[in-house]
Amino acid sequence: MQLDIERLIEDFGGPGTLAEALSRSFPDEPVSRAAIYKWRERGSLPLVQLNKLAQLAASRARSLISTTI
Repeated sequence: MQLDIERLIEDFGGPGTLAEALSRSFPDEPVSRAAIYKWRERGSLPLVQLNKLAQLAASRARSLISTTI
């Protein structure tokens, strides 16, 4: 499955909103806005972050898959 990183980030409200949401949900492992910009630049993200995004989506009663295809 190919991830659409740009769409994924935008579906969570953009880099700033996503960074805040991840940092709130996982306070021991905060994610910076700069890190999210790097994901977009590379067109990929670390697997551990993908797992966190899946958990964040589930907590919002959303499917991560529907935002990435």
